[in-house]
Amino acid sequence: MRRIGVHRVFVPARAQLLSFQVVTVGDGGAVAGWTSLSHEQAATEWWGGLLVVAPGAVERLPGETFDAFCRRLASHYAPVAEGAGPLQAYRVAPFDVVSLEFTPDSRLYPIG
Repeated sequence: MRRIGVHRVFVPARAQLLSFQVVTVGDGGAVAGWTSLSHEQAATEWWGGLLVVAPGAVERLPGETFDAFCRRLASHYAPVAEGAGPLQAYRVAPFDVVSLEFTPDSRLYPIG
């Protein structure tokens, strides 16, 4: 199990953008959960930036803004019930956490 600390986590199935979270990822890449980063936690890797936690594949469309990306994924995953299947985490790098926007070089990388 890995514990990864980030500035933001987007959860499309809940249409939530969470701040300062620790995401726990299993050896096979499945997300075991996430919690608020309220204090320094042992054995946590600090990655910063943004993770997207979704029950399926996630991709950014060419030229898509972060706001449009969030709306599209929230709409797509809204019917997905909690516990419907394993969640996968995707790192967005680079990502501008101040303006909450993709950069021209932003890519999504599956974790696991």
